[in-house]
Amino acid sequence: MELKEGILFHNHYLLIRVLGRGGFSEVWLAENVKVNHMEVALKVYAPGNGLDDDGLRIFREEFELMAGLNHGNLLRPFHFNEFERTPYLVLPYCERGSATNLIGAISEDEAWHFLRDVASGLAYLHEPETPIIHQDIKPHNVLMDDRGNFLITDFGISTQARGTLRKSMGDVQFAGVFAYMAPERFGRNPMPIKASDIWSLGATMFELLEGDAPYGDRGGSMQNGGAEIPELKRNWSPALKKIVKLCLMNETWDRPTAMQLVEWCEKRIKGENILPELIKFEKKRDRPKPWKKIIWGIAACLAAILIALIFLNKGGKTIIEDPGYPPDTTLDSIIRRTLDSLRNEPQRSNNHGFAPDTTPVLKEQPSTPVRPVMSTTISLTIANNTEQTATHVYMRQSRMDNWGSNRLPSGQTLGHGQTYSLSLDKDKGNKYDIRMQTSDGKTYTKTNVSIAEDVRVSFTVQDQDDGGETAVTIANNTGQSVNFVYIRQRGIVRWGSDRLESGKTLTNGASFSVQLNRSNRYDIRLYAYLDGYFYTKQDVSVASNSKVTFTKEDKELVGDKITLVNNTGYGIQWGFIQPIDEDYPVPNRLPVNLNDGQETSLLLPYRISEVSKYTIWVRDLHREKYTKNNVTVSANSRIVFSSSDSDYKNLGPPITIVNNTGKTIKTLYISPTDDKDNWGDNRMYGEQLSNGREATRRLPHPINVVNDYDIKLKDTDDKTYTKKSVRVNSNDKIKFTVEDID
Repeated sequence: MELKEGILFHNHYLLIRVLGRGGFSEVWLAENVKVNHMEVALKVYAPGNGLDDDGLRIFREEFELMAGLNHGNLLRPFHFNEFERTPYLVLPYCERGSATNLIGAISEDEAWHFLRDVASGLAYLHEPETPIIHQDIKPHNVLMDDRGNFLITDFGISTQARGTLRKSMGDVQFAGVFAYMAPERFGRNPMPIKASDIWSLGATMFELLEGDAPYGDRGGSMQNGGAEIPELKRNWSPALKKIVKLCLMNETWDRPTAMQLVEWCEKRIKGENILPELIKFEKKRDRPKPWKKIIWGIAACLAAILIALIFLNKGGKTIIEDPGYPPDTTLDSIIRRTLDSLRNEPQRSNNHGFAPDTTPVLKEQPSTPVRPVMSTTISLTIANNTEQTATHVYMRQSRMDNWGSNRLPSGQTLGHGQTYSLSLDKDKGNKYDIRMQTSDGKTYTKTNVSIAEDVRVSFTVQDQDDGGETAVTIANNTGQSVNFVYIRQRGIVRWGSDRLESGKTLTNGASFSVQLNRSNRYDIRLYAYLDGYFYTKQDVSVASNSKVTFTKEDKELVGDKITLVNNTGYGIQWGFIQPIDEDYPVPNRLPVNLNDGQETSLLLPYRISEVSKYTIWVRDLHREKYTKNNVTVSANSRIVFSSSDSDYKNLGPPITIVNNTGKTIKTLYISPTDDKDNWGDNRMYGEQLSNGREATRRLPHPINVVNDYDIKLKDTDDKTYTKKSVRVNSNDKIKFTVEDID
């Protein structure tokens, strides 16, 4: 079927708008009309074509395998199904979009958290004895949730499933993905290895920091031709520059592992100096010595002969080996690993001349999918003794809100007296809640279950509950309009995301409802722009349909005030204050624009005795950012922002770009005409400029220094529009039309 806005897909999902299209799939923002009208992301494979029986079987096996993956930095699907021979995934909708919105606009702190989160997800994928290689790490495949966490997505399909899609839809182009491919992947028979994911992560980091991938669209093939690793030019810390360089090393064994990246990032986020450790790593990596290369060459020849002989005896089956990190180059080891590989007989699919497969690859599975074997796992057995048929099983860490997705494979039920086993990582430090839902709509819950060892959880009629959640009304009687509402479970440090709808306010006398779990206790905080204060209630217990009313008495006086002074030369529209050890989204603290030369008082979110170091940043009316990192504040501190604090120092006056191309513009570059091929940063800052709209941006240099510029735009169809040698003056309007297309 053809996908269009407004149609009801599979009688459940109302299609709202397309979020993205790829060679084999489309992703739509959809509304689940059967479940609370929840917004979801619907990923539909082979739309309009459908798959044959073998193709559908392969997809079912692939996604059953995916259901066993569970990590905080992986975007897990809610559900897998098929409609009119078309498989589809139901995914959480991440309103903040992908990391492409941060290209050229990411801060140093955001960069460290991005690297930590993505590396953590990769470390989980790389951990099994048979590792899962993503093979398509790039900004588009990392999403941001509403708490500011970064989630790896697009675990899609293996080579076998991709072959099925090619059969259905024909060949597709892979333009643009080569920018993130490691040098070893440009060989004749590239093997998926963990180190390739690390290089892709390094290329992604480089693009986020500088605005362009390190080698343009040619990726690691440039390194194969002898190109050096380019330097990060902007004012990043030496440690950040070094860690990106290590990820982009040409030799696979010179790159760090995902877990090493996680450990370094955690130290850096805590304020430790990791540069000496990075330098030591760079110097002491075990590079192959010349005599080792000779042995390796001899051994490779012998191994090739051995492989050929056994290949003939095995009926022509091929093998795949994942060297991962520094290979053991002894002859004994090579022969041993070769024989081990042949005993296991994993198979490799041939690309048959197609461009290298750049979707996440789960290594080829036998007809019955086998879940990855974790290095330290336990077995959790769910037993249904409720006298009803169970349709869903959910798990969550105790005291957390989100139950996640159904743990039963798609379409599978658990009858009375039956059991179902899950393989999970051992977790000695946390306890979990487990919930089972039956076909009659009833729920049964077990709380605070330890999974440090193998465990069996049996559900009976005594475990029946009503879901444990109730509607709680939050009423605003503070005398102020509230712009943000935050709720956290008691004992949890972070407040999480705003509970109000985006752009909505809770006026004085108004109220709204949220669903909270009766078994937990909560802290609830309101934030009002106009008076700059928080209103907080702590240790709140909730009962059925309870009401929490905020008044002036709840004004939180725990934070001290600071004074923000604007000496940037431009009006300031946004102001943000964030403790250096927190990474959740923070609200704009400026209720009104702050003109040049003006100052205003802002309330810190904590007492100075509790938190005294903050990152403070503002944006002017032209979206230029000014940042002060690691600011130590005291009571009544004056924080003065000037042009020297700009993330883009020594900028010139503003000009206005007018889009009359008939298309939506996604990137904007402004470069001095004499500065050949150095386009600098994307000046759209993650936004898009629709046809007929204008965008005002400041020039990279004062007019008395440079006044001839080249200006380049790129639309959402990747077409470029360029004006060269434009003589500009302050507040000029530069109009782009179809005549400017390259």
